[in-house]
Amino acid sequence: MEIVTNSFKFNTYVDYAFQHRYRSKDISFIFKKEIFMAFLLLIFSSIMNLMYGVYFRRPAVYFYTYINDDGELKNEIGIEDA
Repeated sequence: MEIVTNSFKFNTYVDYAFQHRYRSKDISFIFKKEIFMAFLLLIFSSIMNLMYGVYFRRPAVYFYTYINDDGELKNEIGIEDA
């Protein structure tokens, strides 16, 4: 019997009910919570990225170089409305 029990003796000083309450919870709860928080982080960072693009982006600036009818080289700046 000693081999089967591996010298286990019940310790009355240890509160096994307290340990059971924390060890019996399923670890999938932690993973579900982590996935939910990662999803929230993805949503908030996407919203912040879109707000940055709307409020702080400059309009696109294009430089046009062409030769007019008189043979002169002209440079013009064209700004695209954002």
